[in-house]
Amino acid sequence: MTEDNGSQNPKTRPAKTKKKRSVKAGKPLVIVESKAKARTVARYLGRSYNVKACLGHVRDLPKTSLGIDLEHDFKPNYVTNRDRREIVQDIKDAAKKASQIFIATDPDREGEAIAWHLNHIIKKPDITRRVEFNEVTRKAVKQAISKPRDIDLNRVNAQQARRILDRLVGYNLSPYLWRELASGLSAGRVQSVATKLICDREEDIDKFVPVEYWTIDGMFRKTGDEKDAYPSFKSNLARIDGEHMKISDVDGADAAVRELAEQDFKIGSVITKTITKRPYAPFITSTLQQEASKRLGFTARKTMTVAQQLYEGIDVGEGGEEGLITYMRTDSVRVSDEAVKLARELITETFGAKYLPEKPNVFKSKKRAQDAHEAIRPTVPDRSPDLIGNFLNQDQAKLYKLIWTRFIASQMNPGRDEQLTVEIEGGRYQFRSTRTSMAFDGFRKVYPVRTPNGNDQVPLPPLQDGEELIAEEFLPEQHFTKPPPRYTTASLVKTLEEQGIGRPSTYAPTISTIIDRKYVKREGQTFHPTDLGKEVNKLLLAKFSDIINEGFTAKMEDNLDLVQSGEKGWVDSVKEFYTPFLVNLREALDMECPKCQAPVAIRNGRYGAFFACTRYPDCDWRASISPKKQAEAPEVLDEKCPQCGKDLVLKHGRYGKFAACTGFPDCRFTQSIEDSKDEPGTSTEGGGAKREIKYAELPCPKCEARMILRRSRSGRFWGCEKYPDCDGIRPYTIGVKCPADDCDGEYVERRTRKGKIFYGCSKYPECNETSWTFPGKRDTSDDKEKAPDTAESGETSDASTAPQPSE
Repeated sequence: MTEDNGSQNPKTRPAKTKKKRSVKAGKPLVIVESKAKARTVARYLGRSYNVKACLGHVRDLPKTSLGIDLEHDFKPNYVTNRDRREIVQDIKDAAKKASQIFIATDPDREGEAIAWHLNHIIKKPDITRRVEFNEVTRKAVKQAISKPRDIDLNRVNAQQARRILDRLVGYNLSPYLWRELASGLSAGRVQSVATKLICDREEDIDKFVPVEYWTIDGMFRKTGDEKDAYPSFKSNLARIDGEHMKISDVDGADAAVRELAEQDFKIGSVITKTITKRPYAPFITSTLQQEASKRLGFTARKTMTVAQQLYEGIDVGEGGEEGLITYMRTDSVRVSDEAVKLARELITETFGAKYLPEKPNVFKSKKRAQDAHEAIRPTVPDRSPDLIGNFLNQDQAKLYKLIWTRFIASQMNPGRDEQLTVEIEGGRYQFRSTRTSMAFDGFRKVYPVRTPNGNDQVPLPPLQDGEELIAEEFLPEQHFTKPPPRYTTASLVKTLEEQGIGRPSTYAPTISTIIDRKYVKREGQTFHPTDLGKEVNKLLLAKFSDIINEGFTAKMEDNLDLVQSGEKGWVDSVKEFYTPFLVNLREALDMECPKCQAPVAIRNGRYGAFFACTRYPDCDWRASISPKKQAEAPEVLDEKCPQCGKDLVLKHGRYGKFAACTGFPDCRFTQSIEDSKDEPGTSTEGGGAKREIKYAELPCPKCEARMILRRSRSGRFWGCEKYPDCDGIRPYTIGVKCPADDCDGEYVERRTRKGKIFYGCSKYPECNETSWTFPGKRDTSDDKEKAPDTAESGETSDASTAPQPSE
């Protein structure tokens, strides 16, 4: 078919050939996680690159449903996070113009998963590559851009398995807690074990019975001409008859003191030895959190927040923001050769050759370490805390100094202490005095460590083997054994790490979660379980002790490591957990369908979790999940059901409190309950202000029966009390006339699609008058925009089409 171009005959007018416009390739696009890192990376790469921040995860499992297909190998249903939609669209627009796309999210499992999701959204796999850098420095960033790689699917699968496991636990255990205890509670694969640790420790403290014991110190002095030349010194009774000293009561202590007073004492031995104090490894995530807690009083969350700031970049007077430390989520103590070289040069120049070991110090990572990244260290060792301290806030300066000194000290010579131990003998009793003095500070010149000084600060006089001593007095003292200490941030993180519970990236969020959920409270520096935390822990252990325990959780972490290394499939790893978990869950529910006696399971729908028959769709029984205490003792209201005369009880629904007939399901009468004072156009009966059932002054327009206040997703309205036999309704007016000219309507309460209340004229669409605030009240809010047109809000203006209640 020929094309009619609407022009003159080609024979009389030669056709012009159009030149193809060359499409100019756009800038390469680099995607990082945070805005701060984006600014720093953009400065390093220059204007020839376009740098965008995705602000973390852009896709996740849906919040309103399980999002996992249990019938098809736990296939996840990811959705774009609502608060990231504008960011995602901005990245997609930039990607359309990009010549290359580099995804430079954080160098860990989470960062790898974010990169995978971004790649899925951008849909340009041919030009999309993954880059990672352990430090935000010009050199590291440019090296990473020059050596891109493919996305590591094993890392992605490990993160995906962890996310699915956490969702399966949360979506199944939490409703169990709602039924047994109270709504709004939550449980988690790691958080519940952390709560258990704290509850177990508190139980140990409660059960602890103090045991009395006694110690005896002796005050000794030299004899002869040197008697007054040196002060007396203290020594501890260590052994009786060659065995460790044990005195359990005052009678035993008094008897020992009487016997000691009859003894002659002499020096049994004087032993001097050198103790080598080796430097500590540079920080990993767990040790940073522990030391920041001990030395700075930081919580785990605060430590990681400040470390993130130091990692992403701060302006320290060098022409822009600079990353000051390497990546702060790591379990490896490995350090690059270049960083070690720079540290050794600084040690020699600043402290002298005697502080530099002959060879660099090398440290070994722990067994479970993934060793994916370097230890936490300063990116430029020459940037001393004194040099850049003025550019940092107080918290940043403290944490940077801690990281800098730990790293520099890790490459210094060991310290040396001289320890003097004196044994004093008298009959069957043996006393011991120990003094320690620093011979060479070594790494402690930079990173001070508290050293025990033995019995006291008084130095020992010169003593020789066999030398006789004068015993001046003996000091018995009563003691009682102490219960195990409560966990602090430092000790809890150490325990989580040692037992393999969670990973470096999860310690701080786990602690924050159990505090935010009010399962645990922090008093001073120690953690105490709340009554709620104890009750939740007790419930979980009663039915899920095989899963909510340290060993099982640690095994799952090991499985995730195997997934990351490619030695195990992620589906198999999830199955190993979910199969026994499902058995425990069914036993815990211990419910039968009231219709067909089949087992009941927890399902998840649009409005949250609910109980449902496992024979669905053959059996359609379902029920909401309510705490047992509430279900066993519902609050009975003063009024009777106007339809059947039975009691009305207080219930909680999607749109607030409502009264329901106890004759349900034979009688389906419901009516809304207000927790406020009377409003214009209403009258109240029964219950008082806190249990207020509202009636309209006007009768039903269809049957003349009373109108009661009801709620729907569109807001409040008046509905006939004989519903569903009568569907008469009236708009919920607030007693304020519409201010528009020539309008006899009244303001009615309405809601936007997002649930925000506004007020509009009852004569809509003839009248479009609206207001965000209650008419007559002064609008003091910052939101001065016009209230939405009623049609734009998605609400109806015709009272005859207002929705009826669906509780």
